[in-house]
Amino acid sequence: MRRSQLSIWFVMVAGSFAGCAREPSPVGEESAAPAVDQSALDPAMADAFRRGANQQSKTIRGTTIVVHRACIGIRRGTDRGKQWVGVDFELQPLGESFQGLDLRAIEARDGTTGDPLGSATLVQRLTDDAHPADDSDPVFAGANKFRGLLVYQVPRNVRTVTLYYDGEPLHANPLPLGHCHVWLPEPRAEVVAMAKRDTDSPAYSGYLLEIECHHWSRMATPRSLVLRCLANDNATLADPDRFIELDDQGQPLESSPANKPLYPDLRRFLVEFWCPRDAVPVDLVAGDEKIHLPTTSTASFSQAALEALAVAPRLQHARHRRE
Repeated sequence: MRRSQLSIWFVMVAGSFAGCAREPSPVGEESAAPAVDQSALDPAMADAFRRGANQQSKTIRGTTIVVHRACIGIRRGTDRGKQWVGVDFELQPLGESFQGLDLRAIEARDGTTGDPLGSATLVQRLTDDAHPADDSDPVFAGANKFRGLLVYQVPRNVRTVTLYYDGEPLHANPLPLGHCHVWLPEPRAEVVAMAKRDTDSPAYSGYLLEIECHHWSRMATPRSLVLRCLANDNATLADPDRFIELDDQGQPLESSPANKPLYPDLRRFLVEFWCPRDAVPVDLVAGDEKIHLPTTSTASFSQAALEALAVAPRLQHARHRRE
């Protein structure tokens, strides 16, 4: 793939990378690696990190890519004989010439044999202290650098990796694989309650779903979830009409993202979906995942939650609002 053909792809479990300021700034062919908290490394990795941090990464499109370390154990569960590897890297500065760099096109190869291991399956953005965060998080406002985790699935017998871009290595020496205490969020959702309700349209029935969201970023919302409804063996996809966030007691939650952890353990939402009146909900769709619905649709919600939902802004992009 030629560089001129590459397009920028900043992809996360829940959105696009869009929080970086892009002020042009020249940079030489070599740049010292930014400081990394070595206390976060296992003792066995400390010496390997010190060696790796001294490697000077090449400048691509005016942006220096510095590779910090390669981490295993970043995600639970994998195919037999495989392991998840995350390569902690940093880009700076993010000038205009950075446009066109496809981060997922950065290839990993076995550092011993040189065998190709594939391109990154995803890119997770990290804070300066290596904590995962949504790219749209205000913590990155005005940032002129990008730290992230390139995630690969590689055979378990791989001991070192080397990153390549457009056929050229990005660092001098292979990176040893080790435990780095870098956590990769694995968002999931569960529908814990559902109730049917009337709408102001004779063509639709409303359904209220209480959804528990585990390891969602503090910036994520349920607006991309879809309720799959079935009528006479014909499936229809229903979008959210509006939603609110709930606290642990099921009451409306009013707080800014800055008051939450970057990836809370649990978030709750009350979401209203509109299905065609003759259709029945069968499951909730989140990306490639189909989420089971409760068997009953007679749940009750607090009056305060219903009143807050009634005045919540309606999502004008929803299918039933565009038809």
